[in-house]
Amino acid sequence: LNKSKVESITLKNTKEVPNNAIKSWDVSNSGNGSIMAYTLDEDNNELLELYIGQNGGVNANPNSTYLFHDFTTATRIDCLEYLDTSNVTDMFYMFNNCRNLTTLDVSGFDTSKVTDMMSMFSYCSNLTTLDVSGFDTSNVTSMEDMFSYCSNLTTLDVSGFDTSKVTDMISMFSGCSNLTKLDVSGFDTSKVTNMSFMFNYC
Repeated sequence: LNKSKVESITLKNTKEVPNNAIKSWDVSNSGNGSIMAYTLDEDNNELLELYIGQNGGVNANPNSTYLFHDFTTATRIDCLEYLDTSNVTDMFYMFNNCRNLTTLDVSGFDTSKVTDMMSMFSYCSNLTTLDVSGFDTSNVTSMEDMFSYCSNLTTLDVSGFDTSKVTDMISMFSGCSNLTKLDVSGFDTSKVTNMSFMFNYC
């Protein structure tokens, strides 16, 4: 799949592939066809709509690193409510460099088992809103570059973040040049060993 040709990504609660799919393939970890992906060009503009589906919703792998990384031309990732993240431990680079997204609804993510959020949203430079206020970060150890160069965000609510296990906050908000306020007064930084460039270019 040429990621630079994908204009949108949609999660589905069925693995059925339509007959007019340009291409389809098995993306399940076990290779048993339980999670299918396919592409269409519904608006005939030579850019692809990517669909990923599983019956009952998509169960994300425990290691979901790079899951949507580098979809640089995608303007939407829809129906993330069909992505079950309850067993995910690694969200490293999950949405990194999705630089044409303007909105991203991750408000329903279950992050209770996640330990690594490094660069999770880094270089999502066109995001104007991002609701992470419900994230359970009680097991996270790395937040390095988590929001770095989200340069169009004006607000970001991280006031409820549990950072008691975090050791790395390098460049966490670096390049967030349009943030007008940021409440980190509740951050427990007792285990953090590196905060280099944490607010660089804010």
